[in-house]
Amino acid sequence: MAPIPNSDFPISRFLTWAPFRLDALGLITLLGADEVARAIGSLTRNALTDYLPLFGAFKVASNQIASVEPGFALYNLTDGIWVTELAPWFTRWLHTNLEYDYNVLHWIVRETPRDMPTRAWVSMLLGFAVNFGLVALSGVQADWYGVANACSMLIQVVSRASITASYRADIDTRAQNFHKKRIKQDKTPDDLDALSGKKLLIVHPDGRLAICHVPGGLIGSMLDIKQPRPVWNTTSLTNIIPALMSKSRRRLYLRHWKQLKLLILRALAWLSFGVQLVAIGQATLLTQMCTVAVMTIASVGAIFNIGVQKREEVGIWLLVHQCQAGAQGRTATYVMLEPNEAEEEYMRDRGLLPDKRNVSWYDKWEVAKVQWLQGKTQAGLDDLVAEAKTEDQKELLGLWPNNAALLDLSRPEVAGKASILTKDSKA
Repeated sequence: MAPIPNSDFPISRFLTWAPFRLDALGLITLLGADEVARAIGSLTRNALTDYLPLFGAFKVASNQIASVEPGFALYNLTDGIWVTELAPWFTRWLHTNLEYDYNVLHWIVRETPRDMPTRAWVSMLLGFAVNFGLVALSGVQADWYGVANACSMLIQVVSRASITASYRADIDTRAQNFHKKRIKQDKTPDDLDALSGKKLLIVHPDGRLAICHVPGGLIGSMLDIKQPRPVWNTTSLTNIIPALMSKSRRRLYLRHWKQLKLLILRALAWLSFGVQLVAIGQATLLTQMCTVAVMTIASVGAIFNIGVQKREEVGIWLLVHQCQAGAQGRTATYVMLEPNEAEEEYMRDRGLLPDKRNVSWYDKWEVAKVQWLQGKTQAGLDDLVAEAKTEDQKELLGLWPNNAALLDLSRPEVAGKASILTKDSKA
């Protein structure tokens, strides 16, 4: 059977159509690579771009989406700890999602894991249509370099999705372990410590602040805890299957197997990227234009979170809600952490608060603390008023002063009424 000539393909005339030259190779390797890697590394799901080819594929292959970013600082006021190395996903999440200069983050672990949302299926269908559409477009031109280019991008998408899914699974494991401790009946001292709240202050490299009260069991998700890299050789690979049969060593080798899987995925990403470097330069101009157009649109969507419906979702267990600090300014934001004397001393040691000799500043500091507590108390009273159901509760509310400035929770009678009312309203 004679081979089909190129002239018999539907749009083979584009094989020789070249009114101008396009440096597609330079565009796909350099344009927006750092910004795209940061968006991917934040592990935020994007219904538009999760399964589309993006610029800077070598950033995923080289694992730069999971490298430690400098410039951040996390202050644990409760335990007096200061660290500058945060989990790679968390620093990238802060880069791409912090909306305000002064932020409050609420960390929530679901009671049950989230099911796969409809937008995830839509994202997969969109990725399937676009990727195989590029393969078909090259095929009907008889542009075999274009086919190789499209197939290499498809492999890049699959490897990228698998790598990010593995990183999300790590966060899910930590959140699930926290949930198990939360519902445990007989809690050990370690369990209680993991459930106790910690006051955290996070400083972004550009000066933005984020404060949060985080259970101790979730702090590990925010820190960069590195595991030793396994040594893969003939002996270790030969022994891995028998070791998997041993319960005592199964967990160790499963962890090593996971790291090996990531290495294989990165190797595939490098191989596909190398194929694309060769193929796209030899492809037709139409194929190059369509490739650059798809990657540009998808990369812009990833960088600007176009297609992200719930940026607070990280994996299937963890939620990180964000809101603006009610009072603007560093001092007012620090006050929201409600530091005690020991925590204030720690903040002075770290240069967050001025020396005690600055008497005028501390006068303003004490006023700010009083105003914050008064405003917080009034907000609590408003919530109690809304929750009051019985006449007895409403009568108790009538004993409270209307002016929050007159409210003194140190008075036993006031504190007692508050505890009774809170207990009754929740009953």
